[in-house]
Amino acid sequence: RHRRGCCLSGSLFSMPRVKVVSPSDGNLRALAVCRLRDSTLVAFFPVDSSESASIRATIGKVLEANAHGVHPRLTITDREHGQIHYETDNMAMWIAVTSSTYPQRVAFRAIAEMRARFNSALSDALDTAREGGLSRSARPMMSELCTRFADENKNDRVLSVMKQVEEVRGVMG
Repeated sequence: RHRRGCCLSGSLFSMPRVKVVSPSDGNLRALAVCRLRDSTLVAFFPVDSSESASIRATIGKVLEANAHGVHPRLTITDREHGQIHYETDNMAMWIAVTSSTYPQRVAFRAIAEMRARFNSALSDALDTAREGGLSRSARPMMSELCTRFADENKNDRVLSVMKQVEEVRGVMG
């Protein structure tokens, strides 16, 4: 017999299924914010925590190279992580780490949104934050952006249309 409200296996209490996107799926792997004046990584969110240390090390190498002084917006290819996209302003470097197949324009769209949302909520704390000091505050926003931008087809009209064309070709061919 089934009584209303007491069944724990019913849909009322079931956990939603979450699709786990692996790094090889072309997704956004990490977002970060680095204060430029002292190269401090003030906020960092990796999609896969097992990659956290190696992504941090790679970001450190990018900062050491000081390319942001010459190139305020750049995409760097990395054998281990795919691509590191960054954009700078006078205070910070805004970073997205993606697979090598992830479209650059979508990565910079994610960076622009992260930058705008971070500036509206946490810009006052940027100048005085310690290493990782804003990670907890920025985590919900960065996590949401990583989830939303994980599938580049959903965030790029060109890719979406191309996917639809390929589906039509498959049906007609």
